[in-house]
Amino acid sequence: MDLEFAIQCAVISTCKIFDINNDLNEIEITTLIRATFNDGIRITLPQLLKWASSTEEVKAYFSFFRMDGPEMISI
Repeated sequence: MDLEFAIQCAVISTCKIFDINNDLNEIEITTLIRATFNDGIRITLPQLLKWASSTEEVKAYFSFFRMDGPEMISI
């Protein structure tokens, strides 16, 4: 739930920064996260970055906003 909330906040904030009026699809985020990570497990930053850099939806998000994606971050 924490990861879902964090992603929702990031999407909402990015839309506000770029002045995009877009309704957030919370169900889509929940489905994506729950299909990838088991409920109740601790997700480390390296796991999150690996997932984000290989997930097409996340790549599309960063591409849309012309931002460097998570694959650019080294730990």
